[in-house]
Amino acid sequence: MEHLLFAFNVLFPLLLLAFLGGLLRTKNIIQKPFVDQLNGFIFNIALPVMIFHTLASSDGFASITVGVFIFVATATLFITGIGFLLVRLKPWDKATKPVVLQSLFRGNYVIIGMPLALRLGGQEALAVLVVLNALMIPLTNLLSYVTFSLFQDNQSDKTSFSLVLKRTFFNPIMISVVLGMVAYLFTDTYTRLTSTVTVIPDTMAMIQATVTPMALLAIGAQFQFKKIQAVKAILVFAVISRMVVVPLMVFSMAYLLRHQIDFSQSWIALVALFASPVAVASVAVTKGLNGDDELASQLVILDTAVALFTVFIAIVWMRSMGLF
Repeated sequence: MEHLLFAFNVLFPLLLLAFLGGLLRTKNIIQKPFVDQLNGFIFNIALPVMIFHTLASSDGFASITVGVFIFVATATLFITGIGFLLVRLKPWDKATKPVVLQSLFRGNYVIIGMPLALRLGGQEALAVLVVLNALMIPLTNLLSYVTFSLFQDNQSDKTSFSLVLKRTFFNPIMISVVLGMVAYLFTDTYTRLTSTVTVIPDTMAMIQATVTPMALLAIGAQFQFKKIQAVKAILVFAVISRMVVVPLMVFSMAYLLRHQIDFSQSWIALVALFASPVAVASVAVTKGLNGDDELASQLVILDTAVALFTVFIAIVWMRSMGLF
C-alpha cells in the first residue's frame, strides 16, 4: 500500500495538470495558437534553462558509471534493431513504418521524464537524467534520420540529413547541454560568479519552475483524438510496444545486470528514459522527414495517456524491489 500511495502521489499531480490543460482547451480558455506559443517557450527557453542550471550546479557526473552510459546506448540501439526487424514485416506504407519505429526508441524524457525524475528523486535524480540526455539527444536524433532513410526510396536526401544534423547539434536543448557541461568543468569560476551576482541563479530557478506545469498544460491541451479508428491496429502495436514491451525488456536486463553495473543512482533515470511516452518532438521530426505526422501526433497522445498506468506500475515494482 505504501508503494501504491507513493506512485499515486508522484503521478497524479501530473495527470491533474494535463487534465486541466485539456479542460481549458475544451472550454476555449486557451486555443491552439497559445498552445503553440507555450510549446515554443518551453523548448526554446524554459527547458534549456533547466538543463543548463541543473548541469552547471550538479554532481550528476560522479553518480553515473561508464557502464550505465554503455547500457543506455546499447539498450537504445537494441530496441531500434529489434523494432526495425518487426516493423519491416508489417504491411504498412513507407510513411507509416518509420513513424512506428521512431516511437519505440524516442522517449519523452524531457517533457515527461524530467518532471517525473524531479518528483521521484529530487535534484539529484534530475541531474543524472540531464547528464544521460547529453547522450540520448544526439543519439535519438541520428537514429531518427537513419530510420526514415531506411524506408525512403531516395536515401540520398542531403537536405533532410542536414536538417537532422542541425536539429541534433544546434537546437536550444543540445546547446544548453554543452554550455552546462562547460559551466560544470569550470565550476569554481561559475560558483564565484553566481554567488556574487545572485540574480543569475535566482532568475534561472524561477524560469525552471515553469517547465513542469506549462509543459503538462500544453500536452493536455493537445489531446485531440482524431481518426483513431482508421489506424487502430497500428496504434495498438506501437503503444503496447513502447509502453509495455520496451520498459519490461530494459528493466529486466538492467535488473539482471545490477551486480555488474552500478545502477544505484540511475534507476529513476531509466524509468524516465525507457518508460516515458514517445517524445512530442517526434512529430516535428516526422514532418521534416516526410513521414505521417498525423500518426505521430496520435502516438504522442495515446502513449502519454497509457503512461499514466504503465509508469505507475513501474514505480510500484521498483519501489517494492527497493531500487529507489
